[in-house]
Amino acid sequence: MFNFKCNCSRFGYSIQLNFTPGDNVVITACNLQLQTENCGSSYLAIPDGVYVIKYSVSPNDVVYVEYNHLRISKALNRYRKALCDLDLSDCEPSKKVKDKLNQLNTIKSYLDAAVAKVETCHEIQKGMSLYNYAIKLLNKLECKNC
Repeated sequence: MFNFKCNCSRFGYSIQLNFTPGDNVVITACNLQLQTENCGSSYLAIPDGVYVIKYSVSPNDVVYVEYNHLRISKALNRYRKALCDLDLSDCEPSKKVKDKLNQLNTIKSYLDAAVAKVETCHEIQKGMSLYNYAIKLLNKLECKNC
């Protein structure tokens, strides 16, 4: 039996899901206890942030793995929408479009660096700082704080 535990550090609690090998486990806002109503019929999006995932196989005190995961789905969707909004063609773009494309490349690099800091370097605070800065740049690009 596998023992999956998500320490959702953003929310200050952990959830334990038990399943056996071969099970198809779908993690939703409901089984992470982020959503308590309409479970089974509609689901809220799981928020971006750091999720500390621990899983073990019996004997649990000997065989276990801990993994930091930085979920950036919402940020990536915003980034991709900004790419869709660009007027790109198969020729050299205008200076304005090129500047915006450069800004988007910078934002994507910050998101990639944030994931690397959290998942590879195990530097959660630095990763979240980079993620938050990328969101700040996205807000500026979208003129949400203009």
